[in-house]
Amino acid sequence: QAQSDQLLAPLLAPLQPTLKKSRYKWQFMIVNDPQSNAFALPGGQVVIHSGLILKARNADEVLGVLGHEIAHVEQQHSVQNLIASAGAYLVVSALFGDVTGLTAVLVNSAPMLLAQSYSRHFEEEADEVGMSYLHLAGINPQGLISFFESLVKEEEKQWRKIENDQTREAAKVGLQFLSTHPATEKRIANLKQLLAQQKPQSWHDFGSAFPALQGAVKTFATTPPKEGTS
Repeated sequence: QAQSDQLLAPLLAPLQPTLKKSRYKWQFMIVNDPQSNAFALPGGQVVIHSGLILKARNADEVLGVLGHEIAHVEQQHSVQNLIASAGAYLVVSALFGDVTGLTAVLVNSAPMLLAQSYSRHFEEEADEVGMSYLHLAGINPQGLISFFESLVKEEEKQWRKIENDQTREAAKVGLQFLSTHPATEKRIANLKQLLAQQKPQSWHDFGSAFPALQGAVKTFATTPPKEGTS
């Protein structure tokens, strides 16, 4: 965790004023996973896959994704999904005092919290709120748009190559962020419209911070674990 904080600090610095106003205690960590993905848990823990950092073209793309994920947490989308899943059990528990079913829902919801699939409304709200965070921090929101555009192009490229159903499903896993946060052409157009509505301003220059982060993550991702560790 300490190493992740140190590596990410230069990128997260512009977002700190926004994060400090939050009700959550935010923690960011990098895990060794080749998928272009990141996810945030309801309490404010954000997990960033090494694949996202290594495949991103600039800091704005990574921070665009993080702004989007932070917005999901701040808008309590995970909690609303969980309540929707547990709704019937909450009523039963209130009437009869039976928490067995509710406990089962909470346990079964753990995978959902780790691989969120949000409604179209939640995604649009996270786009709008997330872009406002980026704008206030002086981070170019174009990064989120270019990230989604690159994923869509990569998806189209992969689909043209795939005929086997099992291989196609494996490719979907490889594009996990796109499968859990569908980036349709309409949604990208909405993001561009949101950006066009914002007042022009100068954007934060991250200088050598992002190449340094990519270099450190590449070393981390390609270094075999020491014997006796996992």
